[in-house]
Amino acid sequence: MTSVAAKSIDAVKASMQRCLSKPEFINRFHDEFMGNTEVLEKFNNTNITMQKVILKSTLHLMLNSALGTPGVGMLRFAVSHDRNNKAIPAHLYQYWLDAMVSAVKTTDPQFSPELESDWRKVMQPGIDFMSEMY
Repeated sequence: MTSVAAKSIDAVKASMQRCLSKPEFINRFHDEFMGNTEVLEKFNNTNITMQKVILKSTLHLMLNSALGTPGVGMLRFAVSHDRNNKAIPAHLYQYWLDAMVSAVKTTDPQFSPELESDWRKVMQPGIDFMSEMY
């Protein structure tokens, strides 16, 4: 697993703080993500309130993965989503990322094309790890 440039990680950390400080961020992500029929089917019997809480932890796990070491928390998260558990297929992670970037775009007043690129670069190692663990 390759690490991401510190500059990109720092930019995403700052953006994440700005976004998570606004209650609408998680709701915007959730609405965008659940707009996909396949996602909606996968999470149909899920406690959405708990999922919104878990999302904050997930973002931090993804950020740590960008440093080059996914860690035990990310491993547990990946196993919980693998084919033997929640069975979340790899192609849905791209949709997750697109929904995340869309929520950041509408929530972070400092959003820019460069910041979007940073978010995609920083989240990708975690997505790759989740996909490999499927």
